[in-house]
Amino acid sequence: MAKVQRSTEGWTTYNCLRFAAALLVVVRVATSSTTTDGKQACAPVQFLELGRTGTIRCFFGTDYFAVFWYNSTNQTEVNQVVVSKNGVKTGSGLESGEFNVHPNGSLVIPNVSLNHEKVFTVIVVHGESYNKTDYQVDVRVMVTPKLSYPVIEDCLSIGESCFSEAVGSSAFYCSIKEARPAVPLSWILKTRAGDKNITSSVNTEKVGSGSTTRITAVHPFGEERLLYEVICRANTSHPLLTRSESLLLIENSGRFRQISGKTTVKFFGINSSPELACDISEPSTTLMWKRESVGVDKYDQVAFIIGDQKFVMSPDHFKVESDFLTIQNINVSDEGMYHCLASGDDTEVVRSHNVTVFANPTPSYPQVEDCNNPEQYCVFVAAVNTGELTCSVTRIRPLVQLEWATYGDDRIIKFEKSEPEVTLTENLYDIHLRSEYTIHPPWRDYRNRITVACRAIGPNAQLFQLETKFDIIYRGGESLDARAAMVIVAISVAIGVIVIVSVLIKDGVSMAIPGFHGVLRKYLGNIAQGVEIDGRVEAQITPR
Repeated sequence: MAKVQRSTEGWTTYNCLRFAAALLVVVRVATSSTTTDGKQACAPVQFLELGRTGTIRCFFGTDYFAVFWYNSTNQTEVNQVVVSKNGVKTGSGLESGEFNVHPNGSLVIPNVSLNHEKVFTVIVVHGESYNKTDYQVDVRVMVTPKLSYPVIEDCLSIGESCFSEAVGSSAFYCSIKEARPAVPLSWILKTRAGDKNITSSVNTEKVGSGSTTRITAVHPFGEERLLYEVICRANTSHPLLTRSESLLLIENSGRFRQISGKTTVKFFGINSSPELACDISEPSTTLMWKRESVGVDKYDQVAFIIGDQKFVMSPDHFKVESDFLTIQNINVSDEGMYHCLASGDDTEVVRSHNVTVFANPTPSYPQVEDCNNPEQYCVFVAAVNTGELTCSVTRIRPLVQLEWATYGDDRIIKFEKSEPEVTLTENLYDIHLRSEYTIHPPWRDYRNRITVACRAIGPNAQLFQLETKFDIIYRGGESLDARAAMVIVAISVAIGVIVIVSVLIKDGVSMAIPGFHGVLRKYLGNIAQGVEIDGRVEAQITPR
């Protein structure tokens, strides 16, 4: 039994000596980045992000026996940070918490710092053969830029693109800020013949743990065009960039003014969804819609099309198809001047639309105070020939003017000049016109009634055709009693004359007066003649 035990101890000692001898006598294999089967073991350059957990990734297969990680190219015990042997991990880096080993043999750094930007060495021992292989990995510490793409400055952004204007010698800037390593940039002009580098100046400065790169290009870019398609490109495969290019569409404002034509005035009802047309005669490679807001001396880009790509500022509100722009559920904030700019191989077009949003009033007619029933024609009875009238139009847009109009003899009624009261609520206008009036009837006025209207006037009045008519009954120049008395007197005189004439004729007097018969017939004819006014017959007496 004791012999057997000594024999076992002897084999154990033998195996340990065999492993130690293997480590000493195995010829060191040249540094490599691939395994024997051709797979990449460790990428020679790897990026880790500052302040985060990073892993130097390696693939050693499933049969590795041990890995030895060094934070230097010098493989000494001082530089050895962690060892994993047959699944058991040891080392100063493990004890301090600075390093760890993944089960697949990769080196884990829980908190990456700038001190980890160096060349690491790993030795891997494979299986029972105890062959070892060295790998070196150049670790680059990255700092994530504030924005993970080339940022074009001072432009109106729409998604991955933006818009700007070139006025004379305008400068355009693109940058990537506080990135590590620094990101090289370039400006590219898209032309019919292909991409063209734009002569630019580059400035790189260290900021904190990273660097900021800023590139500047100055317009003009050579060829005179209405629209320029320019790209700011990051010339690197920086793993922290979400994209390497940003698109800038530039309008040549001088060229825009040269080819601008007439403006079409458009009125659209609130909450409608109108279309604006660019009316280009041939397909355009680049098309842009922009808006100049009312009372604001600047342009807002709405949408543009470059080839098959569409960029829309507010896709829920604007839609662009071909050369049409649709404004969905248009509201007052959409008012302004819309310009379509189109640029193709043989086309440069500018179309302009002046858009105004209108809202019909509520109610849909001018309201005259005390005339509250729109189904009935309103008649005022004036006790005296002076008074006050009020007319209102509410919740209307755009603003209109109100006036009093007279149908008939406008000398009969006069309105005192007055300014309307206008209030603005929720972008809709309320207009109130209050005016005093005086009636001046003619001396012989048999009607005592005049038709008056409150109506909308001004440049926007044609949108609505607003008018409310009503009548005013007033006191005439003579009362009805006076006129009735005059008629009675006239009839009495006529009867008296007839009686006297009859007596004279009977007595033969008329024969003695020259021309008496003609005068008598004329006088009697005037008495018999009447004038019809509003269905009333009123006698008119013509004096001799």
